[in-house]
Amino acid sequence: HLKNAFVGDHTEVTVATGDSILIGDVSDSGNTKRDTVQGLLDLVPAAATTHGTLTASTSGTSIDFGSIPAGVTHIRAMYNVVSLSGTANHRFQLGDGGGIEGSGYGGAPLYHSGNGSYTNGAVTAGLEWGPGQADNTMSATVCLDLMDPDTFLWSMYVIGASANDNNGAWSSSSKALSAELTQVRFTTSTGSDTFDAGSVN
Repeated sequence: HLKNAFVGDHTEVTVATGDSILIGDVSDSGNTKRDTVQGLLDLVPAAATTHGTLTASTSGTSIDFGSIPAGVTHIRAMYNVVSLSGTANHRFQLGDGGGIEGSGYGGAPLYHSGNGSYTNGAVTAGLEWGPGQADNTMSATVCLDLMDPDTFLWSMYVIGASANDNNGAWSSSSKALSAELTQVRFTTSTGSDTFDAGSVN
């Protein structure tokens, strides 16, 4: 009888988001409540991936991406044929509500050219990679993962290559922030060399 009442006696129609649904509330002794289809859809988590806005890296000494929402645990930052005006290395920094943090990183950049592999030694001011050559266009992907949400500890690495001189770049680093991550910064090791080509996201 229930089958006939709820299914057999009704023709099939398209369900709209404003239509009502009766549900049993497990937190209220199973009492019946009514909600809309949209109300149930709103309970589904938002998309796992949010894509940023492509930004030209053709001027300035730094490019910031802010308003990173709470709960983010993975970030991918991308460089597309980015060039600098001088011989600085590329640098990537993290920040929270108190601002970008420019110290306390642990890592060392490495790059490979036709003459061999080189490292610039320990770098504590950010995730950094080279080689530092004017007009050396670099394409790269920076990968960040939240390692410890209790201490806001992030682990990060970058893999990149130069488009015009066949140099490769690798680097890894880690950084514990003062609070939850809210922003990231693309910049340079000198803070004075400017971006003059390419794009970032």
